[in-house]
Amino acid sequence: MKTIPLLARIIYLFVLAIWMGTMVYFSFFATPEIFRAFPRDMAGRIVGALFPAYYKIGMLSGFVLFITSLYLSLLAKTRIAWASTLLVTVMFILTLYGGLILHPEVKAVKARMHQITAESPEYQIVHSRFRKLHGRSMLINVIVLITGAGALLLFGVGPR
Repeated sequence: MKTIPLLARIIYLFVLAIWMGTMVYFSFFATPEIFRAFPRDMAGRIVGALFPAYYKIGMLSGFVLFITSLYLSLLAKTRIAWASTLLVTVMFILTLYGGLILHPEVKAVKARMHQITAESPEYQIVHSRFRKLHGRSMLINVIVLITGAGALLLFGVGPR
């Protein structure tokens, strides 16, 4: 078995840990605490204001992980390495979709909700659209977390 360059492995693990840590902290600690500490509408605005930075971290991490993972897979030439690259690619693509397409759409729908009254017939339609987009966003977040855990597991059992 070939020895894989240590620096590439360190970068991969460091970036994956930062990304996963950011996701876990934001999803399971910061967001619930913000919703406990502030009225629902204000909490939504605070969390919404944090999303651009959240997605930037994910997109930058995804890019670095994709390049590093591809490099490591080309060197290792093992199924485990390529499986890890596949998981990282899924994470990156879903994060790009979430940050560049889904988040702006959620933001626009939420802005429209604030422009109309709750009694308006349009409000229920817009609110329903928001709930669907929010659900999609949460599902993407869960998938990225699970694939990240898988990538971390494969890193642990992969070539050294």
